[in-house]
Amino acid sequence: MFCVPCSVPGPLPLELRAVIALPADGYPRDTFEAVLCQPPYNERDWGHDELQFDARWPGGLVPPRGESELAWVLHCLARTRPGGLAALLLPPTVASRRAGRRVRAELLRSGALRAVIALPAGAAPPYGVPLHLWVLRAPEPGDDFRQVLLLDAGAASSASTASTASSAASVGSAGATGAGASGVEGGRGKVDWPGLRRTVLAAWRGFDLAAREGRPVPAAPPVPATPPPSLPDLGAECARLSDLVDAGRHPEVLALAARLLPRAEAELGDAAPLVRTIRTIHARTLLHEGHPGLALPEYRRLAATADGGPDGPQGLDHRYRAARCLDHLGHGAEALAEYRALLAAHTARLESGLDTDPERSYDLRERIGLHLAAAGDPQNAWQWLLPLLLDRERRDGPHHPTVRRLRQSLSTLHPQHPTPWPPNRT
Repeated sequence: MFCVPCSVPGPLPLELRAVIALPADGYPRDTFEAVLCQPPYNERDWGHDELQFDARWPGGLVPPRGESELAWVLHCLARTRPGGLAALLLPPTVASRRAGRRVRAELLRSGALRAVIALPAGAAPPYGVPLHLWVLRAPEPGDDFRQVLLLDAGAASSASTASTASSAASVGSAGATGAGASGVEGGRGKVDWPGLRRTVLAAWRGFDLAAREGRPVPAAPPVPATPPPSLPDLGAECARLSDLVDAGRHPEVLALAARLLPRAEAELGDAAPLVRTIRTIHARTLLHEGHPGLALPEYRRLAATADGGPDGPQGLDHRYRAARCLDHLGHGAEALAEYRALLAAHTARLESGLDTDPERSYDLRERIGLHLAAAGDPQNAWQWLLPLLLDRERRDGPHHPTVRRLRQSLSTLHPQHPTPWPPNRT
């Protein structure tokens, strides 16, 4: 965390505090005129249980465990002095997830949430996802303004010029919870930054002036009636998505998949094969590009809608990839629990004859053992890895790379008791 005094002219001194701000607030007694934040996304272990009675939650309204982004919203709002502004870059799903309804409703009821602005894909990392910019004003006495600016800045800035930019703003009542996602295909080099800046500032300045001075909120000028643009054929767009995947153009894959998913779901349903294919491409590309927090909910939805359910072959594969996302996010305990559950399911399928290849169960056993070792339980880790070494050596031979790797792991756990070479056969 860092802070700068905004009232000092000229070069500003900088104060930096290296803390994890949710569990260890770096400024517990300070408030600021402005707070900027792009929090980590989809964090599970953000301190939900430890922060049940934290003073940052308004009226004791604790953000749900799966809504870490809303915990950051409330944290930033708590560090903003009355009348000051907070701005956060958030995934678009934060505006619509069911678990966060009570917190969003409180932000609207209190008048704290002032704007939700849908940015074009490419405006900020991850560049393939059209993020939302949330703007909040810390409530102050006498402020009874309860409206929200909803702006699709991606569509507005691509449509044009400064003279039309402000017309894209739409003002929501206190019942609104989010803005539409931009339909602009993303990429860092494709953002019209001057147009985007004009669009956002023109809409925000008129809206904020009305809020602060009690003026009528500016209405968007009427839009001339034009026939709706015809949408590209869904099948052709999916073929184009496949071509982008084959070409390795990952930012464009993310942008197109994010644009196609809502349309395909609306036309075909969440469990349709084509929808699942698009979602799988989206999830795998997110994970490949280093965004496990965004890939995790996609894999969980895929597991829930897979043919055969979460314990069928497809569901188990998606659950495995979701567990890998948890691993990448550093959620070791949650990942270990899921690996154990997956191992039980794979073992049951092997014993019943539904599966014949034990490779995935071998992989899970190794991951469980390594997690136990990392958690400070070498004895239990040894008991998991030694039988696995014996099974692997029987099947693959003593010189297989995986067998050598397991032997090295066991030697690291108990260097004073090296594993026998070759291991005893039973």
